[in-house]
Amino acid sequence: MKFSKVITSSIPFQLSTGNHEAHNNFADYKKRFMMPNKQNTENLYYSYDIKNTHFVSVNSEIPYEKQFTPDYILKFTTWLKNDLLSTKKRWKVIYLHRGLYCSRPKDYHCGSSAVLMRDLYEDIINKAKVDLVISGHVHAYERLFPIFKSRIDITSVQDNDNTYYNPSYPTHVTCGTGGNREGYAIYPPGKLSKKVISTHGFCELEITRKKIDFTFVGGANGKVLDRFKIVKDND
Repeated sequence: MKFSKVITSSIPFQLSTGNHEAHNNFADYKKRFMMPNKQNTENLYYSYDIKNTHFVSVNSEIPYEKQFTPDYILKFTTWLKNDLLSTKKRWKVIYLHRGLYCSRPKDYHCGSSAVLMRDLYEDIINKAKVDLVISGHVHAYERLFPIFKSRIDITSVQDNDNTYYNPSYPTHVTCGTGGNREGYAIYPPGKLSKKVISTHGFCELEITRKKIDFTFVGGANGKVLDRFKIVKDND
């Protein structure tokens, strides 16, 4: 990534660290980018606001790297709780590399890995009423339902499963389809999932006061391959 350093070291990039950045204590990742609040968090976690939405980039590698001591984990989780509970923004969106849910329980990336993520983060984000959790890691697009403790808020699912109306739990989406020489993960949706798409593409969010419109666009032809919305009309 040396070619991009002249830009990324001086202009903010809202990225989220993953397992491929862990080499040499995340040295390249810490050095070559400039995230918000870099001086205090070394690019590994931070938050910012865009209009009515509070975004939080979370370090998903804490359960897997020995360098993250119990003191570090306590400091980080305390920051995350306070950050999420203190914002007055209407919407809360978290993004991180490893997801909390996906439909391949026998696969490491979705099985034991996801369990560790839920153990660390799920109570925090549910208590703070996070609306949307976006992850990568698995090389596929998967749209799940509003979930907490592996339970769907079924009363919120409407419009042929394409509208989540005033959900009580966060909605989870895997958008790991940016392009990878390892190929794409192919698997059917599970009981917590609406759809899995295994092709190149990207995700778009359009956020207004009452809803988040989430769209998955195919990279080959620009066609919309999935679309759903989270509606929140309660005050």
